[in-house]
Order: sequence, then C-alpha cells, then structure tokens
Amino acid sequence: MNSVSTSDQSIIGILQKRGNLTVSELASQMQVTETAVRQRLSRLLAEGWIDREEHRKTRGRPVHKYSVTQAGKRSSARNFSDLAKAVWDEVCLIEDESVRAKVIQGIAKRLAAKYQLEMDRSQSTTENPDLANRVQAIADFFENRGIPAAVDSNQVLPVLQLYGCPYPDLSEADDLICTMEKTLFSALTGCSVETHRCDPDNGEGCCSFQLEAIPMKS
Repeated sequence: MNSVSTSDQSIIGILQKRGNLTVSELASQMQVTETAVRQRLSRLLAEGWIDREEHRKTRGRPVHKYSVTQAGKRSSARNFSDLAKAVWDEVCLIEDESVRAKVIQGIAKRLAAKYQLEMDRSQSTTENPDLANRVQAIADFFENRGIPAAVDSNQVLPVLQLYGCPYPDLSEADDLICTMEKTLFSALTGCSVETHRCDPDNGEGCCSFQLEAIPMKS
C-alpha cells in the first residue's frame, strides 16, 4: 500500500471524528468542491483506507456514505517513527552479541513475513516466481512505499538497489540496521545477501544488495 498524503489524511481524520459522511458533507467540512473530494475518495477506496456503503432513504435516490477501514485507522499512526527509533536504540544497547543478533534476526523475519503478504497481493507478483521476479517484486514494493528502487540484471545474480534509506532515523547512529536489512532480503529471496554501499560522492547514493550464489541456510 502507498502512504497517505497530507490532503488524503485530512479526509481520514474527519471521518474518524465525525463518523460516516457523504461527499457533500465532506466537501462542506473541508471547504472544497465535491469534485475534489470524489477524486481523493477514489484514491483512498483503491488503497483500502476507506469504505463506502449505500444508504437508502424513503424517497429519492440512495446516497453513499464513507467510513474509515481498520487499515485507514492504522495509517494515522505511521508517522510516529519515534517509537520505532526508541525500540531500535534499546536493541542496539543489548550487550550480549548473540542475544542482539537473535533479536535482530527475529525482527527481520517478522518484517519479511509481513512484506511477503503485501507482495503476494500485488498484481505484479506471479505464481512461483523465479529469483529475478522475486527481486523485482521487492523493488516494486519499496517503490510503492516511496523508496526509489531498481534491479541490476547485468550481474550473475540480480542486484537490488535502493536509492534511499527506508529507515533514515535508525541508520544515522550505526550500521546495525543494514544487518537487519540483509536478513530481511535473505528471507524474501531465499538467498544469502551481501551489502555493498555505493559512494554517494560519485552521484550514485544508493545501497546495493548483492545476492550470493549459495542459497541461504535455513
């Protein structure tokens, strides 16, 4: 799913406060045209953030009322990255390296399971995809989340390139988050992963994740 824009989030906020509303009621609340509201509602419906129900009156045509889905309610909390940073900081403070590694591996596997479910729902994901298609699906997934991504297919095995960090606040202090990412992409591809950081001074400014020829150990 894509992230919710500020303008679209305003509709979700109003619906959460006021309950089920029609297009005209939303337009009145937001002081915009009904056409503008319908355009935003179409996007939110397509993403699954809101739902629409038909309400019939005794006379006249039925009206549609819109409400926020559970996914829409959860979207409101996605901007609170300070909690994620606080939790990650505590993970980094674990002194026992084996315990810390186990926690990081657990986080990566949980994220991989969640991301895989979302990727499976994507139309671009094919049944029993080969390695190249799996890596492309990962790139598409991050693109949809606002992280520019690409796949270099000119190597023996495809290379995933991210032109932006999905966890900028977490990567500032140390590179442990890169270890987590390697485990995450290993779980999604079924291969071991080596991380190669591109030099931002050379204009590339990306992180490349090179798959190893030897499959990841289970």
